[in-house]
Amino acid sequence: MAHMDSTHAAFLTHITRIAQWCATPDHGLFSSTLVENEEAESLSRCLGTWPPPESDANDIWSHLEQLSRRIGARRADALPVTSAGDRPSRGRILLFDPRLVLFDQMAAQSAVINDDDVPAWELWVNVLRPHSPRLLDAGAPHVEPPIGGVVCWVPESLVDEAQRGVEVVAADSLQWISDLCAPADTAHRLQALFGR
Repeated sequence: MAHMDSTHAAFLTHITRIAQWCATPDHGLFSSTLVENEEAESLSRCLGTWPPPESDANDIWSHLEQLSRRIGARRADALPVTSAGDRPSRGRILLFDPRLVLFDQMAAQSAVINDDDVPAWELWVNVLRPHSPRLLDAGAPHVEPPIGGVVCWVPESLVDEAQRGVEVVAADSLQWISDLCAPADTAHRLQALFGR
């Protein structure tokens, strides 16, 4: 139970900071405050190598994980949270699967998604590798390729804008978690997706 409480608290802190960032007029999406220009270029090059040689796949997932951790730390430095409160921000969980990007720039019609189908890094919460036990525990189906990717929290104010991007991607690189996972107890799903 203690692990569940800490997982839930960590998730609430993430989504509170994301909501705070998105509600602050001075902060934009795809900000160089959270991802420096060189990091954004490196991310684009990294995504352009899919499918990677088998020997490089772990390096690419590691690259995404390290970037996600840096984003979280920079967001925390920029927006310290005093209390997540009892009423978390409303929104949806979006999964970005970099293996399915077609680089057709269709999703860029959405202000929340860039030319590489990447959701704004201000929304990133975590990276889940394919075959992650956490995804299986959350009720994700066994499919090919196995589900994995960057988990993002989309505040309610940006859900419609993100949906525009989800609707136009040709290869399902962007999907709502609720469309991928079987119905499950919310606390169980949070533990499965965000527990360490």
